[in-house]
Amino acid sequence: MEAVKVIENAKTDGSGFKRKLSDWNELVIAKDAGVQGTPPWIARNLDLSSWKSMALPSLWEQAGMPGFDGVVWFRKNITIPQSWAGKDIKLNLGTIDDNDVTYFDGEKIGQTEGFNVPRSYTIPANKVKAGTFVLVVRVFDGAGEGGIYGNKNVLSLVSAGGERLSLDGEWQYKVGLNLKDATSNAGFK
Repeated sequence: MEAVKVIENAKTDGSGFKRKLSDWNELVIAKDAGVQGTPPWIARNLDLSSWKSMALPSLWEQAGMPGFDGVVWFRKNITIPQSWAGKDIKLNLGTIDDNDVTYFDGEKIGQTEGFNVPRSYTIPANKVKAGTFVLVVRVFDGAGEGGIYGNKNVLSLVSAGGERLSLDGEWQYKVGLNLKDATSNAGFK
């Protein structure tokens, strides 16, 4: 709820709202363990021994993280069939609460702000090759429930020919930032 207080307090000071919100957003990025220059957690070969597993789609409060607000990074290995190589692929992530930045094989392919907004990104044909690749989604939730949630049939990759690869099920995840840790000593109350 600290994030809500930041926004509520900023609203009472109309002249400083944008500055305070900008400062708060910079603080979140600076304290996110998954962001250090080029985000290290998007690397293809990463030691995942400290990462946990979560079945998606699901709000993380319902998957063992009650009351959590902050940043969670999700990873899933996907295998692209030869018949899809060299063609655009549509990535459907469904709804995410609140914001996401999504990477395919270490490159950013999309970003959306706002909860309850369906995410659909295109992996460009020049990036699509047969083989196994990593899909990484950085999810930020400022208050309330968070995560990649909704209908499991939406969470998928779809080829140019309409073939579908389901992405529901187990994903690896790691907390990048707990907002309680970020806002407690940063002057945002």
